[in-house]
Formats: sequence, structure tokens, C-alpha cells
Amino acid sequence: MSVRLRNVELSDLPIFFEDQQNKLANEMAAMKPQGSEAFYQRWDRILKDAGVSAKTILFDETVAGSISCFMAEDEFCIGYWVSYGFWGRGIASEAVRLMLEQTDRRPIFATAADTNVASIRVLTKNGFVITGTRHSGETDRYCECTEVLFRLDAAAQSLGQAN
Repeated sequence: MSVRLRNVELSDLPIFFEDQQNKLANEMAAMKPQGSEAFYQRWDRILKDAGVSAKTILFDETVAGSISCFMAEDEFCIGYWVSYGFWGRGIASEAVRLMLEQTDRRPIFATAADTNVASIRVLTKNGFVITGTRHSGETDRYCECTEVLFRLDAAAQSLGQAN
């Protein structure tokens, strides 16, 4: 298996757009697919924001998803999306590990819908610690759900990589 990260290219965006239309993936992540205009406006903001590190996840040189580090609610966060056709291969776990290697900023925070068992496993495998849960109301982009809250400190990361 060969997973690597590279900067997002404009040619990746149509792939990302199609990926976020997948019904099963959206249900698991408690997300709603965006329309074309909203999707491309969001990615335009992401790519222009110097505070965001957005990468394309490649699996054997094929676009398999995206991953980014960004500020949200005064916390440095990580988020990712792996295309449905690439699930179950360890790609998300490896992509998170690689992204964590590219930033020494800690702590890093993450969230996952409590129904997203795969993402919970990816994050804990990479040393993230569950710090609690919270109710998250419905928005134009997210479904109402219970979110699991995660935090990664430098010491916790080294323990997680031993798993």
C-alpha cells in the first residue's frame, strides 16, 4: 500500500465533489452533500486561506480523498474525507499519521459523529484521546448528531503510534 499526501490541485476538486455526494458516507459522517456552487465556494476559501493546510490523499497515485489542518472555534483541528471506494484499507489511518508528521503544532483537535466508528478508530489509532461528547444541531452542512470530541497532545501521539 502506498499512501502519500500532496497539495490539492484544482483537478482534484471534481473528484472531491463527487465523493461528498455519496449517501452512505454522508450518513456515517452525519453530513449533507453540498451543491456545486457551495462546494466550490468552500474549496476556494480553503485554498486561499494561508492558515489551512489542505492535502490530497493519494493511494497508489490515485486520488483517494482529502485531509486538512485548520482553525475552528479557536482550536487547531484536523479533518479528512476518504472516498467510499477506498474504505477499509487503512488509508485514512495512514493519511492522518502522515499529516500529523507534517505539523508539530499541538494540541490538535478532531470530532467524529458517534455513529462513525471507523473515524473514531482512525483517530484513536493515531493517539487522539476522547475528551467527551456534545450534541450538535443541524446546519446546512451537518446533520443533528452526537459528536465525539478528540484531543491529541505530543505525548499521546507517540503512544498512539505504538498501537
